[in-house]
Amino acid sequence: MLYISSMFIGPLRLVFFVLFIYIIKQLISFRRSNQRGLDYFITRIVMFLSVIIIVSMGLTQFNAFDLLVCLSILFGFMILVFLNLNSKIPLRFQFLKMRKRLLIYTVRNFEKHQKLVRLQNLEKKIDITKTKEDRTTAIDYMWQNILAVFIALLTFFSRFYFFNFDTFTLSDLWYQKIENITDLTQQNWFFHEGTMMGEYLVMNVYAGLTGITNTIALKSFGLIESSLLAVILFWFTYKLTSKKLIPALVTSLSFTLLYPLLPLNINLISQHKSIFLALVLGIPAIMYTLNPTSLRKDLKVYMRWMFYLFSAIFLIDLFVAIFIVFPFVLIISILNFRRDKAYLTRALGAYFAALLVVFLIHLAAAYVLNYDLIQFINSNLYSYTSYTYTPQLILPWEELVIYYQVASLACLLISILLYIKSPNRFSGSLALAVFLNIFLNSYRIKDLIVDIDLLNETSAVFIPLLFGLSLFLLFSVFEVFSFYVRWNFNLKAIISTIVISALFISFARNTIDKIPFRKNLTKEQIIEAYNEIDSKHLPYSYGVVNTQNNSVISEDSHYFISYDYFNNSYLKKDSIYAIHKESPDYFKQNPESVLPASTFVFVYDEKSKLIKNQALQNQVKNNIERLKAKGREIYVFYDGSLVKVYEIVNLPRQSNIKELLY
Repeated sequence: MLYISSMFIGPLRLVFFVLFIYIIKQLISFRRSNQRGLDYFITRIVMFLSVIIIVSMGLTQFNAFDLLVCLSILFGFMILVFLNLNSKIPLRFQFLKMRKRLLIYTVRNFEKHQKLVRLQNLEKKIDITKTKEDRTTAIDYMWQNILAVFIALLTFFSRFYFFNFDTFTLSDLWYQKIENITDLTQQNWFFHEGTMMGEYLVMNVYAGLTGITNTIALKSFGLIESSLLAVILFWFTYKLTSKKLIPALVTSLSFTLLYPLLPLNINLISQHKSIFLALVLGIPAIMYTLNPTSLRKDLKVYMRWMFYLFSAIFLIDLFVAIFIVFPFVLIISILNFRRDKAYLTRALGAYFAALLVVFLIHLAAAYVLNYDLIQFINSNLYSYTSYTYTPQLILPWEELVIYYQVASLACLLISILLYIKSPNRFSGSLALAVFLNIFLNSYRIKDLIVDIDLLNETSAVFIPLLFGLSLFLLFSVFEVFSFYVRWNFNLKAIISTIVISALFISFARNTIDKIPFRKNLTKEQIIEAYNEIDSKHLPYSYGVVNTQNNSVISEDSHYFISYDYFNNSYLKKDSIYAIHKESPDYFKQNPESVLPASTFVFVYDEKSKLIKNQALQNQVKNNIERLKAKGREIYVFYDGSLVKVYEIVNLPRQSNIKELLY
């Protein structure tokens, strides 16, 4: 990988942004949240994502979608939610109290010559309304957060490694997805065939927020999705299994490292997946249905937040919203209806309200745009661009799924017995076991109404949950016979993480040799060259000469010039421009004669095998030499082994950002 820094800078800036918001919150908030550890962060992350998606969809309908507008709305939402305001006290009084506290804090630290931000100043008293049963020790929260960071980093780097086998970059599907991202900047939301736009909206905001290009955002977003999903799987299993650490680690590390047992396309493993992002919201929604008070105790607030979550899931992926989240919520409602009737009725109400609102919005759009809504829905439930290619599996998938079906049935039987003994403790395990049986046995149905490849993609998330559930139920059976061994939390965390990670990495390494292909170096160099150009030059101050399919990259960034135009018309236009270069009035009357401040020309080596018509490339090289002979300022901007990019400078110091600033 030749542009590693660009791949890491986006996620790194995103982490710093989250930390900055958290520190500001700690400084100005006067009431500590009852949620701590991962409960605190995951709840707010999924809610912020939901609000951004819902609000941005509305903004596109008023041609008002813009990063600054999104951030303004996000900060407004933070004031109402992230600061944990008390709805029973007037907001004016709370804001005044925050202001006074911030002023006193600032003046006091200046008088004492102390730093404004110190770790001890970020600590607050624990809310005395929190029950003893809900509390865990500070060391538990510390290890929970440490393990979450470790899992996120391990997932990020393990997925990053598989860029060595990437076939997604600069494929036809890749160009289509880049176009989807730029379409949002053009305020186009509805009816991209086979695609809900929620995920592309998040990528668009991610690119703008971190200052990276759309190409790098598309390439790196899959790493962020997988890392966040691995942490959420850890958190979900940890809560589901009554805070058992080892099953939670097994679940998250299985998703991260056990490629030989998961039906993931090994050549597309680093690609972003709308199913994964939908499950980043869907799995917490399932947990908040199973344990409603972990979200909010107030019934009205609970229903409103669940509505946001479900709406965002619908806008990201219909398959997950309809065939994963709804069955799970329904199973939980049946099992826990007596215990949590008030919350579950509101959760179901929020789901159907979200379904109705999203459907009516799309129905109205289909009527206005004269589009077949049924066809659009079908295209989202049956993906023509998905396929399953899994040479890394230790057994054919058809055989593996039989073992998983047997394991899920065993989990179901054990869960039923344990549920009879302790309904409150094992209701979540039983709900998951029931769902896994339905989900895995759907492979037996010959005429599925959904795409089998989408089912396989989802299996890569729920099979690790099957592993974690199986281990938890095994521990629970041991507890019945008093065989449970209690370890110190730190020791257990260290030993479990090291042993499980080592075993999984060793197991996964043996399958990598089975992968029969490697990444395309030419495409990697094209992406690197575009990233160098876009990151160093002002938008629309330059043009790029390249193949026609790369014109998609130019949208909302710079001018595109085809090879045919460059070979047949550019030299003539250059001559006119050179003659009238010092005559601004001429260009006001003849704007078609204006050249961009810089023109970048891509030239491909014969070994790249990207250009079949080599005579076309030879003509491009000849034209560059003719321009040099005329005295034009031309130099090599990017020099790769297979790709070379020349910069033709038409207006010096008018395109490069550093040259403009200094």
